[in-house]
Amino acid sequence: MAQWKKIVISGSDISQLNNDVNYIVNAGSSGVGLTGAFTGSFSGSAVLPALTQGTSVATFTYNGSAPATVGIAANGITATQLDNAFTDGGGLAGAFGSSTQVPVLTIDEQGRITTASLASISTTLGISGDTGTDTLSLINGTLDFQGTNGITTTVTNDKVTFALNSGVISGSTYAAPNQGTLRTTINGVQSDLDLGLQTTDNVTFNDLNLTGDAEITGNLTVNGTLVYLNTTNTEIKDKYILLNSGSVNPDNGGLVIDEGTGTGHAFIYDSVDSRWGVNQSISAATGSASAEAHVALVVNENDVNHDINDVEYAKAGNIKVTSTGELFIYV
Repeated sequence: MAQWKKIVISGSDISQLNNDVNYIVNAGSSGVGLTGAFTGSFSGSAVLPALTQGTSVATFTYNGSAPATVGIAANGITATQLDNAFTDGGGLAGAFGSSTQVPVLTIDEQGRITTASLASISTTLGISGDTGTDTLSLINGTLDFQGTNGITTTVTNDKVTFALNSGVISGSTYAAPNQGTLRTTINGVQSDLDLGLQTTDNVTFNDLNLTGDAEITGNLTVNGTLVYLNTTNTEIKDKYILLNSGSVNPDNGGLVIDEGTGTGHAFIYDSVDSRWGVNQSISAATGSASAEAHVALVVNENDVNHDINDVEYAKAGNIKVTSTGELFIYV
């Protein structure tokens, strides 16, 4: 049946008259009997059930009228029982751990230490350098960083700093008293390094890149398929320029004006026609080219170096000037 039920909390007074049988049980004329566990305080007349003495508990009397003291009986908990509470069959006595050893413990699921032993740790640190080896005690040793020859060391905040003394770099000089020799002066100490290269040596390089000027007193010989000269103005002291020296004779040759990607108008000698001519677009890398138009030549009879009867100049379009000033065109 639906009804109001009060919630009883610790420290509350029980004042309701009708309660569930599970909380207050009618004990007849002797009053009200309580069963089960409870906490807090209450008032009224009641008969409390007797407390039962347990194992290892000292004898006590409790009638509900006054507080009773419950204690542990003499020899109630033995030393063996205490040992077994922390270990499996006996305690592990002694000090564990030192400056050279650390404890190794085994703990079971109940939090008991079941075994204990000691493990040794390394107490030295090996040190090696460019020359020599040493060991450092990790117990009471000190690692010393020393500087020499212009180097200073500083140790602070777990950090070692190496620094060059003032003037070591600024006071150093480098010079070349002669070709093949490098002279250094560091802290006033002069040293000469012989590079083994002299003015009379013949030197061979795989690749040579020059970022500055180069002056060649002797002859310059270039052996290669193509040679590129990137200059603003080219000055050539030779009276004659030899072309076609590496090709089969007779062959075509000439000058090409680069109008993009090495191609452009050209002034060439056409070996097939045995005449000079022009071409409006050929590549400087082409193997052969023909003239698209011939250049007309003038043979002057008044010039002793001109031979007006030479068949070399008897070509269509050429002009001949006689000693009397008459003009002829070869057609």
